[in-house]
Formats: sequence, C-alpha cells, structure tokens
Amino acid sequence: GQDATFAVEIREGYKLEELGQGATYENGVLTVPAVRFPTTVKVNTRTLHDLEFYVENEAKYGSVSSSVAGGIVKEDTMITLRVTPEEGMLFLGYSVGGTREKGGTIIATSSEYTFPLTESLNIYTNFYNVGSGRLVIYDSNGGKEGLQYYVFSDDSPYIGPNTLANKGQFTREGYVLTGYNTKPDGSGTYYGTGWSVIMPKDSSSLTLYAQWMPVTEQEAFTYTVENKQVTITGYKGTHETVVIPETIDGLPVVKIAANAFVNGKFNTLYLSRNLLTIADNAFIGCRSLTTLYMCDTPSTMTDAAFANCKELQKLYMLACIDPRHSTSNNGTYKIKYQRLLTAEGKKMIFHAGSNVSYGIDIPTIHKLLDNEYAGVNFGCNQGTPSVFFIEVAVAHMNPGDIVVLCPEYHKFQYGYNEMNTTTWQIFEGAYNAYADVDIRHFTNMFKSFAAFNTNRYKARASTYEAYCKSGGDPAVTKFGEYNVNHEGQTSGLKGDIKNWENKGGVGSLKMDLGLVTATYNENLNKAIDMVNAKGGKVYISFASTLKPALTKEGQDPATQAAFKEAVIKAFPKATVISNPGTFVLDKSWFYNSYYHLSGTASRSRAELLAKDILAQFAKEK
Repeated sequence: GQDATFAVEIREGYKLEELGQGATYENGVLTVPAVRFPTTVKVNTRTLHDLEFYVENEAKYGSVSSSVAGGIVKEDTMITLRVTPEEGMLFLGYSVGGTREKGGTIIATSSEYTFPLTESLNIYTNFYNVGSGRLVIYDSNGGKEGLQYYVFSDDSPYIGPNTLANKGQFTREGYVLTGYNTKPDGSGTYYGTGWSVIMPKDSSSLTLYAQWMPVTEQEAFTYTVENKQVTITGYKGTHETVVIPETIDGLPVVKIAANAFVNGKFNTLYLSRNLLTIADNAFIGCRSLTTLYMCDTPSTMTDAAFANCKELQKLYMLACIDPRHSTSNNGTYKIKYQRLLTAEGKKMIFHAGSNVSYGIDIPTIHKLLDNEYAGVNFGCNQGTPSVFFIEVAVAHMNPGDIVVLCPEYHKFQYGYNEMNTTTWQIFEGAYNAYADVDIRHFTNMFKSFAAFNTNRYKARASTYEAYCKSGGDPAVTKFGEYNVNHEGQTSGLKGDIKNWENKGGVGSLKMDLGLVTATYNENLNKAIDMVNAKGGKVYISFASTLKPALTKEGQDPATQAAFKEAVIKAFPKATVISNPGTFVLDKSWFYNSYYHLSGTASRSRAELLAKDILAQFAKEK
C-alpha cells in the first residue's frame, strides 16, 4: 500500500520509453505508487534518435542564431534560438509547417525560444515590415491555438480590417469565443468576431486578445437528439449568464425549441455558432434578460423568440460566416462607419437615403465651412430606418457635433422603425453598429436577420480583405460618398424622364403631409432627443429631387412651403434650415435616378446646402 522508490540509471545516449504500473521517473528516481505484492514494473529504454534540425530564414529581415549548429542532432538536445530583426522589421514569432502566411503555426512569439528537440524539424521566422501596411495580431489568451496574425495593406480603400470570424480557429476547453479585446483582461476596446477594427492612431499594428465565456454545463438543459443533431427543449439552471453549448455529447446543437427557456431568470445569453433555428417563444418571459450575444448563423427565427423580454436592449452580433456583400455599395458601409469613428475634431454627419450617398461632396463642404467640421457622409438607402442610423451616430458623437438630415419622401426617413434585410446588408461588415443601439427601439430585428441570412447562405462568400487584395475598388470615397465621379445620365433615367414629360412633366412622387403627421414621427423625435442629450444638434434640410418625378402638387411652391411648416411642427427640437424647393432640381443634375446626382451636381448641391448651414450659423451667433 505504500509507494516504492528505486534509483534507476539511464545511460547516456538512451531514453526512457515505457513505464508500467503508473510509475514515474524524475531525477534518477523511479516511483511506483501504492504497491500491492507481487508487482512487476516494466522499465524500457531505447537509444536516442538522430534528428535533423535546420533554421530557415531570409537575412534581409533579421538574423537568427542558434545554440546548436544545424544538421544531425541527438534527440532531446536543448536548443535556444535568438532573433535580431533588421531595422524597420518587427519579429512576429517562430512557426512550424511554413511561415504563418503560408499556413504555418506560430509556436513562440518571444525573440528567444528554448525547447528540446524531439522530432525532425524546420523552424521558420516571421517578420513584419512596419512600412508595408497595418498589422493585426491575435493572441488566443488561454486558448489552444496560440497566436495568429494578419497583415492588412495600406493600399486598401478600407480604413481597417474586420476581425477574424469565429470558425473554430481559436478554441478553449469549456469556453466559447465572444470576441477580442485590446487588453487580455477585457478592460480595453472590445470587438466582436467579424467586427470592423479601428487601428490605433500613429501605429501600424494592433494586438487583440481572445475573450472567453464559460459554457453552461449540459446538465442544466433538457434536449432531444434527431439525425445526430441536438435540440434544446428545456432549461433547469439558475445561472446569471447562460451559454448554449456548441455541442452536446459531440453532436451539434442546432435548435432551441419553443418554451425551452420560459420565464428564465438569467441576465445574459450566448447563442452559439451551430444554432440554425430559434423557435417562437423559445425565450418567452425572460424579463431579466438584458444582453444577447448571437452568432450570425440562424436562418429560422422571428422576434417572437424573445416575446415579453422587455429588458433585452443590447445585441452583440458575432460573425461566424464570411460576408457576402463586400463587393456591393451596401457592403462598403463599413467605410462610412469607420469614418464616423475616426473623423477628428467636431463632426458634421450627413444622413438620409441615397440622395445623400450619391449627392453630397464632403470636400466641398469642408472648403465652404473653412474646415471647421469633419464631414461624414452617413447616407444609406431610403428604405432603411433613419432612426437606426441616427442612434448609431449618437454613440460616437461629442458635444458640438451636428447631424444634418436630408430625408427623402419616404416613411423610413421620418421615423418608421422596422428593420429589414437591406439594413443587415449595410452593416454586415460593421456588426459593431448593433451594439451601438438599444434594440428595443426597433421592430422586426430578428425576423429580418433570418431573411437576410437565408439569402446569404445561397450567395458566394467574399471577405472584405480578399476583395481588397484582388484589387477591388468600392465606388465610395474615404468620406463615404458613392460614385462621385459619375457624370452624364443613364439611358434608364432618360427613359423615365421622357415618360414623365409625356405626362406633362409630372410623376407620382409626393410631398405627402402624412409623412410628418404619422405616429412613427415620435421615433425620429426620440432620436433627435438623443443627439441633443449628447450635446449635439440636428439640422433638417431636404432631399435633392428630380423635379419631373414629383407630382404637380409637389412642384408647387405653396405645397413645398406647407410641407416645410409641417416638418417644423413635427420635429420641434430640430432646426429646419432649408426650403424643399431649393433642392427640387432640373434633370441635368441627375445621374441614374430621381435622387442620385452626378459628381458635378453633388458639388453644386453641397454648395447649396453649405449656404443654408452658414446662414443657420449666422442666426445662432
């Protein structure tokens, strides 16, 4: 019943290969635990292998010295490597299987690395030329995969990269990946997986540390298994944070059934990356639920999944699949978002639908306003909820910033708050935006995401980084302006104009007073209040609109004056700075729709708008 110890000498040139009966060997002493008579302990040795060891590197990046010369080396020889980078080079680490860029695995990041040689091995050094672009380094921060990095070229039209999506490249036993942080302990800046990264000012590199959340034990759930897939059917735990396991008994968890978490008392919920279906009423009555981490994998769910979850306000949307809209104008909205975050000094944020996206030249605004404000073209699509974009902007505003609204004649521009698939396309490359808002202020959030994701699964994946490397050039400037160099007029718009002229020069687009007497105007007023609470202010101008596209009434100055007065009355805490008629423009201004201006016209429209802004400044002074 006692441990037995023996002095065992292993001769030079030999190595212990096998120990029986649970025995251990250390410093010449073999220990056999809890001996029962009789006991036989096998102790087998073998000769040390001859191994090959080489260090391969290019001297132009840095010099590598080794405590052991390359060639044939005895097994278990201790080797120390030291790297001295050349000037302008940053050492990233040692790798095996090739350099990191060619799929190798980083095994150490310190410039000095000591290890026992146990197998034939090529070790590669990885360097980064500080002047060649911007660098993101990922540290698994307790996970298994160690360190990865990605070089993001300065030639890219994007200001910064997207973080790595969660595809299982970082794992930690008993935990799920919730994103990355600039500090290991999570006290720095947080980025969810796939979020748009802001590179530090005056720095070409950024280290991000994986952030982990412990998985809720499977005993807390009831579940069923069908076709080797798991459905969660119930929850019997008392946790404050519930993390749905990615797998149970090695099988993927793909569905949350109706009423599975009825009246749950938890505050935070993590929906893992294998989930495809969230049934209606799955989390009904979870009144204390405030925060949701959700991977972008479900394609079947509606807002009814969270029925009566009245405190659910924070959504951290996490990418687990590659984007599909990186080559589209909607996909380039990540540039606009990063412009919003990085513009220095006081900001002037222009927002509406495409009449802003395709119709305001920010350099002209800068010039005419004596560069007092950094302009941000935050225009989108007229059929997306303006209040969502304003609330996103508010999260990144400072006192003295100004929001300039130029709404099209469409309910989404006057406070209608229903989310849709187009909004999801726009922020696919900047999921950060969903964490900027209180999701209780919007309807159809999850149903629209499921519809968006259903179509996304059918489309070809294309990351923003791959698009940039291929030489792709999104038709948007760093200020967020679309197609600013387009001139002339497309044949399609010419045809539309001809049809309107055949009808007496009038179309069907209305300056409808109903737009500014609707109940949803209250949503826009709440967004205006949020701007004011941040110390900013809201100016309201009007959309640049092709005159023949308007109804006869819409072209009448009296109708335009009445519409302006209705806007003033509907939004009393904003300042109307323009007359609608100023921006009812001749056909020569337009490029391919009755809201899209040519490049030349965008500059002329910016002059008109700047004149109204300067007039308002004069009134305020």
